[in-house]
Amino acid sequence: MPKSKTFAEKYPSIDYFVEEIGWIEIGDDEMVSSFVRAYSHGGTVYEGKSSYPNLDAAFQDLDRGIKAHINEHYAQEYQKFIKCQQILSHIGET
Repeated sequence: MPKSKTFAEKYPSIDYFVEEIGWIEIGDDEMVSSFVRAYSHGGTVYEGKSSYPNLDAAFQDLDRGIKAHINEHYAQEYQKFIKCQQILSHIGET
């Protein structure tokens, strides 16, 4: 049976973002039209669409949006984080 991916493996940009940069919000909000949102102390980083066919699609979109922000502002730090995650994942498999 194939091993299920962890949230961090499936959505690495979201994982890095909430560990190192800011926070996310998921769900309807009277003040904002997007279903998924990412914020840092500097303000709004990403706002997704108003609806998605399922939660996985929402997380995929949020991960892409956050990744674009990370690549623009935190590229070197993010690459180090991903490399560490890969090493830790490999250690866990042995």
